[in-house]
Amino acid sequence: MNSRSLTSKLLISSLLVAGVVAFAPKAVAEDMIFSGTVADSCVFDNKSGGTLAADGATLSSTNDGGASGSVDLICNTTTSTVSIQSITDTNTNTADSTSATVTGASGGTLTFNGSQVSTSVSQGTTTLTVNMEATFTDVVPADSYTYTVVLSASPN
Repeated sequence: MNSRSLTSKLLISSLLVAGVVAFAPKAVAEDMIFSGTVADSCVFDNKSGGTLAADGATLSSTNDGGASGSVDLICNTTTSTVSIQSITDTNTNTADSTSATVTGASGGTLTFNGSQVSTSVSQGTTTLTVNMEATFTDVVPADSYTYTVVLSASPN
């Protein structure tokens, strides 16, 4: 094999390699967009009812033997509110008056005495503590009692 033939082969091989490199596919990039919409919302979670205990004319979750209720309120806006809407008393022995309090909200303590009350809550999870009281004229009559404190929340 002569040097000229070797040189020609090397030149042809080099041109082939250069051609492959020159025409190799180029990498491309593409942006992939992900989108979604999250609606304003508030939800109650981890609800635990309270226990009422009698002391004289008062049936209350704050009396000895009573226990507060609790619930987590999860809101995804900075302008949410929580309200005590009502207390339902369907007992045979109806109390002369009922009241409820909710603590833990960023706007302060709510006290319900017959009219709806509201306060603000922070964005995220807020654990609310709920207490309830029923007052009778003289003493709490012997009976089994169940009350419902109705809470609502609005993401505004």
